[in-house]
Amino acid sequence: MIGVVIALGGERVGEALHTQHLVEQAQAAIRAEIVKDDGPQAYARLRDRSIRPDA
Repeated sequence: MIGVVIALGGERVGEALHTQHLVEQAQAAIRAEIVKDDGPQAYARLRDRSIRPDA
């Protein structure tokens, strides 16, 4: 019985570590996409403000 509890606990730890790794990879990919892709949007916002200063 103790062996089963230990095995199930180990499985949960392994799943948690794997899930955390996937989350970290997704966050890094999102950050990279934002950095890579924000230039055109930032330029457009600045351009639009120069045309319509109240925006």
